[in-house]
Amino acid sequence: MRHLNVHERTAPLGWDEMQTVLSVQRAGSVAGAARLLGVQHSTVLRRIQDLEARLGLVLFDRRRRGYQPNAHGLRVAEAAMEMERAALAAERALQGADSRLSGRVRLTTSELLATYLLPPLLAGFREALPELTLEIDIDNAAQDLDRRQADLALRATREPPPALFGRRLAQAHTAIFAEEHLAAALERSPPARLPWLGHCGALARGPQAQWLEQHLPELQPRLRFSGHIGLARAAAAGAGLAMLPLLAANREPGLRRVAEVRDFPPVGIWLLTHPDLRRNARVRACMDYLAAHLPPALAALEAAQPPSARQVPA
Repeated sequence: MRHLNVHERTAPLGWDEMQTVLSVQRAGSVAGAARLLGVQHSTVLRRIQDLEARLGLVLFDRRRRGYQPNAHGLRVAEAAMEMERAALAAERALQGADSRLSGRVRLTTSELLATYLLPPLLAGFREALPELTLEIDIDNAAQDLDRRQADLALRATREPPPALFGRRLAQAHTAIFAEEHLAAALERSPPARLPWLGHCGALARGPQAQWLEQHLPELQPRLRFSGHIGLARAAAAGAGLAMLPLLAANREPGLRRVAEVRDFPPVGIWLLTHPDLRRNARVRACMDYLAAHLPPALAALEAAQPPSARQVPA
């Protein structure tokens, strides 16, 4: 362990040290903290070792699966979280007062919306707001707008986080789709006797998976997907029937809409931001553009559907 000089031993805790403890606590490992901080693995280790030496306390239990903060480590992490919240609140307040229509806006959205819904809007966005740079972070996991991981979030959800400011731009509808041969088989056989595609990962907690479990509990799909794109393309290749948003299925050649879905309300497409950023000129301009152009784009995607569809027996 490195020997600390008098100045280092008596100096107050620095933000780099406290942020390092917080990052290790969040990531659960030194390697994960290094990725969060954008520094070397050795830098994280050195900061922890120096801080423990200066305090004369052990902050983490070193375990085979990672670093677990003890009571002392949690106290430092909690203090760092308070500092982070205060800094982010100040930053959001300043950003909220920014009236410039130039610069960067970070939009987080799901793979589904980034692949099927956003692309037709982007050329017009570039022309309408030529001084803005839009960074699109494609992530099925919700990013933390409190921590400024993104400025805007475009999400398909029925219950957006109540602390965020935003609006429901449109509603996405769902139906059962299949490739032609399976679609023909559905006319002769009960749905439960045919192969289905299922859900895993984040989609396993979604409304489509819950509906299938409730209405067709005997199904045991042997092919499961964590994303709608793989699900739609596997269905188009004949791997099984699938419950899909119209905006995705209608863009995949080879799929037929074979059944409506009972008792399945449409899912809202929400555009959200932190309340502190609602008056930021760049954020407001992006929200206004998407609010004007996204609803007709979604309506066009959902309109391209085969005319015949029957009800799935519950």
